[in-house]
Amino acid sequence: MIRPFAPTDHDYDAACAIHDAAWPEYPSTAEEMRVRDSMRPPHIRQHRLLAEVDGRPVGFGSIGNAVWSFDPRQFHYDVEVHPDFRRRGIGAALVDALAAAVADAEPTHLKTWTREDQPDALAMLARRGYVENMRAWESRLTLAGFDRARLGDVDAKPLSHGLRLTDFATLCREEDEEEAHRKLYDME
Repeated sequence: MIRPFAPTDHDYDAACAIHDAAWPEYPSTAEEMRVRDSMRPPHIRQHRLLAEVDGRPVGFGSIGNAVWSFDPRQFHYDVEVHPDFRRRGIGAALVDALAAAVADAEPTHLKTWTREDQPDALAMLARRGYVENMRAWESRLTLAGFDRARLGDVDAKPLSHGLRLTDFATLCREEDEEEAHRKLYDME
Protein backbone atom coordinates (compact mmCIF):
# COMPACT_ATOMS: atom_id res chain seq x y z
CA MET A 1 0.00 0.00 0.00
CA ILE A 2 1.25 3.49 -0.84
CA ARG A 3 -0.01 6.32 1.30
CA PRO A 4 0.75 10.01 1.84
CA PHE A 5 3.58 10.83 4.22
CA ALA A 6 2.31 12.52 7.40
CA PRO A 7 4.62 14.92 9.27
CA THR A 8 4.46 12.82 12.45
CA ASP A 9 7.21 11.29 14.55
CA HIS A 10 6.24 7.86 13.20
CA ASP A 11 6.57 8.83 9.53
CA TYR A 12 9.75 10.89 9.99
CA ASP A 13 11.34 7.98 11.87
CA ALA A 14 10.14 5.50 9.25
CA ALA A 15 11.48 7.58 6.34
CA CYS A 16 14.87 7.92 8.03
CA ALA A 17 15.04 4.21 8.88
CA ILE A 18 14.34 3.34 5.22
CA HIS A 19 16.92 5.87 4.04
CA ASP A 20 19.56 4.59 6.47
CA ALA A 21 18.96 0.97 5.41
CA ALA A 22 19.14 1.93 1.72
CA TRP A 23 22.11 4.28 2.04
CA PRO A 24 23.96 3.41 5.29
CA GLU A 25 26.93 5.54 4.31
CA TYR A 26 24.70 8.65 4.32
CA PRO A 27 22.84 8.49 7.66
CA SER A 28 19.96 10.84 8.37
CA THR A 29 17.87 11.84 11.34
CA ALA A 30 14.22 12.72 11.76
CA GLU A 31 15.25 16.02 13.36
CA GLU A 32 17.36 16.94 10.35
CA MET A 33 14.42 16.16 8.06
CA ARG A 34 12.04 18.25 10.20
CA VAL A 35 14.42 21.22 10.19
CA ARG A 36 14.82 21.07 6.41
CA ASP A 37 11.03 20.94 6.07
CA SER A 38 10.66 23.99 8.28
CA MET A 39 13.06 25.95 6.06
CA ARG A 40 11.51 25.04 2.72
CA PRO A 41 10.20 28.21 1.06
CA PRO A 42 6.41 28.17 0.58
CA HIS A 43 6.63 28.31 -3.25
CA ILE A 44 8.64 25.08 -3.35
CA ARG A 45 6.19 22.28 -3.98
CA GLN A 46 6.82 18.95 -2.24
CA HIS A 47 4.91 15.68 -2.07
CA ARG A 48 5.95 12.57 -0.11
CA LEU A 49 4.75 9.00 0.05
CA LEU A 50 5.35 5.93 2.19
CA ALA A 51 5.01 2.38 0.90
CA GLU A 52 3.94 -0.23 3.43
CA VAL A 53 3.86 -4.02 3.41
CA ASP A 54 1.64 -5.52 6.12
CA GLY A 55 1.66 -2.17 7.93
CA ARG A 56 5.47 -1.92 7.91
CA PRO A 57 6.99 1.10 6.12
CA VAL A 58 9.39 -0.29 3.49
CA GLY A 59 9.65 2.50 0.90
CA PHE A 60 9.77 6.26 0.88
CA GLY A 61 9.44 8.71 -1.98
CA SER A 62 9.62 12.47 -2.27
CA ILE A 63 9.14 14.81 -5.21
CA GLY A 64 9.41 18.57 -5.35
CA ASN A 65 10.81 21.61 -7.03
CA ALA A 66 14.52 22.16 -6.56
CA VAL A 67 15.27 24.86 -4.00
CA TRP A 68 18.63 25.52 -5.66
CA SER A 69 17.21 26.21 -9.15
CA PHE A 70 13.48 26.78 -8.92
CA ASP A 71 11.34 26.14 -11.96
CA PRO A 72 7.65 25.41 -11.27
CA ARG A 73 7.59 22.73 -13.98
CA GLN A 74 10.80 20.92 -13.07
CA PHE A 75 10.85 18.35 -10.29
CA HIS A 76 13.45 16.30 -8.53
CA TYR A 77 12.48 13.09 -6.81
CA ASP A 78 14.06 10.46 -4.61
CA VAL A 79 12.80 6.94 -4.03
CA GLU A 80 14.26 4.63 -1.43
CA VAL A 81 13.24 1.05 -0.75
CA HIS A 82 14.47 -1.02 2.17
CA PRO A 83 16.96 -3.57 0.76
CA ASP A 84 14.89 -6.49 2.10
CA PHE A 85 11.93 -5.39 -0.05
CA ARG A 86 13.56 -4.57 -3.37
CA ARG A 87 12.67 -6.21 -6.70
CA ARG A 88 8.97 -6.33 -5.81
CA GLY A 89 7.83 -3.29 -7.80
CA ILE A 90 7.70 -0.99 -4.75
CA GLY A 91 10.20 1.51 -6.15
CA ALA A 92 8.50 1.56 -9.53
CA ALA A 93 5.09 2.10 -7.88
CA LEU A 94 6.51 5.00 -5.87
CA VAL A 95 8.05 6.56 -8.99
CA ASP A 96 4.72 6.34 -10.83
CA ALA A 97 2.73 7.70 -7.88
CA LEU A 98 5.13 10.62 -7.41
CA ALA A 99 4.94 11.51 -11.10
CA ALA A 100 1.14 11.41 -10.91
CA ALA A 101 1.21 13.71 -7.86
CA VAL A 102 2.76 16.54 -9.89
CA ALA A 103 1.10 15.83 -13.25
CA ASP A 104 -1.12 18.90 -12.85
CA ALA A 105 2.03 21.08 -13.15
CA GLU A 106 2.67 19.60 -16.61
CA PRO A 107 6.32 18.92 -15.78
CA THR A 108 8.98 19.56 -18.39
CA HIS A 109 11.58 17.58 -16.41
CA LEU A 110 11.51 14.85 -13.79
CA LYS A 111 15.01 14.32 -12.37
CA THR A 112 16.44 11.80 -9.97
CA TRP A 113 19.74 10.15 -9.15
CA THR A 114 21.18 6.80 -8.31
CA ARG A 115 24.58 5.20 -8.28
CA GLU A 116 26.14 2.88 -10.82
CA ASP A 117 26.38 0.17 -8.14
CA GLN A 118 22.55 0.06 -8.07
CA PRO A 119 21.80 -1.96 -11.24
CA ASP A 120 18.14 -2.58 -10.37
CA ALA A 121 17.50 1.16 -9.98
CA LEU A 122 19.36 1.91 -13.21
CA ALA A 123 17.32 -0.70 -15.09
CA MET A 124 14.01 0.55 -13.68
CA LEU A 125 14.84 4.14 -14.68
CA ALA A 126 15.97 3.06 -18.16
CA ARG A 127 12.67 1.21 -18.67
CA ARG A 128 10.87 4.48 -17.94
CA GLY A 129 12.94 6.38 -20.51
CA TYR A 130 15.37 8.11 -18.17
CA VAL A 131 18.82 8.84 -19.54
CA GLU A 132 21.99 9.82 -17.76
CA ASN A 133 22.81 13.51 -18.05
CA MET A 134 25.40 13.87 -15.31
CA ARG A 135 27.89 11.69 -13.50
CA ALA A 136 29.57 12.52 -10.23
CA TRP A 137 32.37 10.87 -8.33
CA GLU A 138 32.75 10.65 -4.61
CA SER A 139 36.06 10.81 -2.82
CA ARG A 140 36.57 9.71 0.75
CA LEU A 141 39.55 10.27 2.96
CA THR A 142 40.35 7.72 5.63
CA LEU A 143 41.41 9.84 8.57
CA ALA A 144 42.98 7.07 10.64
CA GLY A 145 46.71 7.55 10.25
CA PHE A 146 46.33 10.82 8.31
CA ASP A 147 49.34 13.12 8.83
CA ARG A 148 47.90 16.64 8.86
CA ALA A 149 51.41 18.11 9.11
CA ARG A 150 51.98 17.14 5.46
CA LEU A 151 49.49 19.85 4.44
CA GLY A 152 51.35 22.66 6.15
CA ASP A 153 49.29 25.66 7.23
CA VAL A 154 46.29 25.05 4.95
CA ASP A 155 44.01 26.98 7.32
CA ALA A 156 45.86 30.25 6.74
CA LYS A 157 44.46 31.12 3.28
CA PRO A 158 40.71 30.93 4.10
CA LEU A 159 41.33 32.58 7.46
CA SER A 160 43.12 35.46 5.74
CA HIS A 161 39.85 36.12 3.85
CA GLY A 162 37.83 36.35 7.07
CA LEU A 163 36.48 32.80 6.94
CA ARG A 164 36.35 30.50 9.91
CA LEU A 165 36.61 26.73 9.60
CA THR A 166 34.54 24.73 12.06
CA ASP A 167 32.45 21.61 12.19
CA PHE A 168 28.68 21.55 12.43
CA ALA A 169 28.61 20.19 15.98
CA THR A 170 30.69 23.16 17.17
CA LEU A 171 28.44 25.60 15.34
CA CYS A 172 25.39 24.05 17.04
CA ARG A 173 27.04 24.45 20.45
CA GLU A 174 28.03 28.06 19.81
CA GLU A 175 24.75 29.26 18.32
CA ASP A 176 21.08 28.56 18.43
CA GLU A 177 20.72 25.12 16.81
CA GLU A 178 17.99 26.30 14.44
CA GLU A 179 20.23 29.16 13.28
CA ALA A 180 23.09 26.70 12.76
CA HIS A 181 20.81 24.55 10.58
CA ARG A 182 19.74 27.66 8.66
CA LYS A 183 23.39 28.57 7.96
CA LEU A 184 24.12 25.04 6.75
CA TYR A 185 21.02 25.10 4.55
CA ASP A 186 21.96 28.50 3.08
CA MET A 187 25.51 27.34 2.42
CA GLU A 188 24.32 24.25 0.55
